[in-house]
Amino acid sequence: MIKALLFLDWLYYVNQMIKMVHFNQNIPRSEKDSIPCDMKKQRVIIYARVSTKKSQNCQRQIRELTEYANRNEYEVTEIIQEAVSGFKQKKREGLERLLSICESQKVDKILVSEISRLGRRTGDLLKLIDSLTDKGISVYCKNYNLETMVNGKRNPIAQFLFTLLGELARMESENLSDRINSGLENARSKGIKLGRQSGSVQSKIDFLKKHKDIPKYLNQGLSIRKVALLAGVSPTTVQKVKVISLQN
Repeated sequence: MIKALLFLDWLYYVNQMIKMVHFNQNIPRSEKDSIPCDMKKQRVIIYARVSTKKSQNCQRQIRELTEYANRNEYEVTEIIQEAVSGFKQKKREGLERLLSICESQKVDKILVSEISRLGRRTGDLLKLIDSLTDKGISVYCKNYNLETMVNGKRNPIAQFLFTLLGELARMESENLSDRINSGLENARSKGIKLGRQSGSVQSKIDFLKKHKDIPKYLNQGLSIRKVALLAGVSPTTVQKVKVISLQN
């Protein structure tokens, strides 16, 4: 209950701050900026992310951001999408591709539907935004119509708000996790059996294909706990892969 009240207080405060930013800086509500005829089109990358492939896809994010780019006459140089948790410390190929392009200075702006799409760990998110800003690359967040840079200069208010938004995303995710765990405990207390249904055994080959990165880490001499952290799985899963690999 306390977490929910704190969340609502934060949300109200953020909304008030965003209204102030729009008023003070006269940011267009229509999301349409005036573009001088002689100005070179801005090169933008659309970045979309979902947490899982099973029940989510990036199509809505891509469609909305593409429409925004077309309205503002931006040149979309690439669309990057991936399905990976913003919390797990595992390889994010889409994000790595994005950063590689940014290093080559072939982009002026990154478009995301929500700032949490870039990551849910506030510290990592702020480091990423600072790094992009130092390169002169702005990040546009559609759901709040905010950018990290305005007229080529750092937008400190937007970056402050993104800090709050990052914390809100983290709190929301933690609250969801708490509710899921509470639901599981409630189910167990009622005698409901959880997990894979009886008889639905995954073959060893399919299991190894699903966790193909784990043997690579093990061959590097890393500990089971370290491999579990890198692969985003439990130590039990790593141990099982190790046993099956030795059998083969």
